[in-house]
Amino acid sequence: MHRFGFSIRRISHKGQSLPEQRDFIKQKFIEDIIKKRKELNILDDEDYRIINMDETPCYISMGFDTTIDFRGNPNIEVETNGKENYRVTTILAVAGDGTKLQPLIILKGEAGKTIESKYRKLDFVQNGNVLIYCQKNGWCTKEIFEEWIKKIFLKYENCIMEKCLLVFDMATSHISETSLDLLKKLKVNYLIIPSGMTPFCQPLDISVNKIFKDIILDRYISISPHYLSYYQIIYLKQNCKECFPFSDNNRNILNYDNILI
Repeated sequence: MHRFGFSIRRISHKGQSLPEQRDFIKQKFIEDIIKKRKELNILDDEDYRIINMDETPCYISMGFDTTIDFRGNPNIEVETNGKENYRVTTILAVAGDGTKLQPLIILKGEAGKTIESKYRKLDFVQNGNVLIYCQKNGWCTKEIFEEWIKKIFLKYENCIMEKCLLVFDMATSHISETSLDLLKKLKVNYLIIPSGMTPFCQPLDISVNKIFKDIILDRYISISPHYLSYYQIIYLKQNCKECFPFSDNNRNILNYDNILI
């Protein structure tokens, strides 16, 4: 392979195939946004009236494919919490001026049962910083999307005072008959991003979700040294205490309480 300029590379991005006429579709969507702005009389300094919402999955255990260890060590042992494939869904929404709406987190479990009741009692949930729901697969369903509309979008202060434009993608839960009927009933102005065009037309996909997950990863690393091997941890504790602030208590299994703070 090296002779012909090839090498084995780590995949940096996975995604669906893009529409062949994506440039045309993108331009058409931009024109639709401009048309909606004119219809709703959204001025240049009133970007707070345009809101984009999206769901993004977040893994409870931030796994790594690589770690740090000493040269020549044949066995690289890394502790995990057994939750590498467990994830939650987070619904984020941001206005055009950068205002963040209340997030909604969907846990895997039965609605109204133990998990949902437990985490709804947490202080930051009680204070209204986040909403917690459960779904058997941890996905956003049309029922949860409708709850998001009623309990978060409609309570957005600028939405109450003036007409706003809600922008979202073609996820099944968003474009179900009951969801669209609810939006019409509540007189919510909305615009749907064309299928396959979220990498170009979804602001959250382009500018927010990656940063959001990087912050979660930083928090995960700060409370859990699982990305280091066991022998590396022991060596650093003995020889580099000033640059290794973790204690034995930091090796607790990561749970919802850690990730949701």
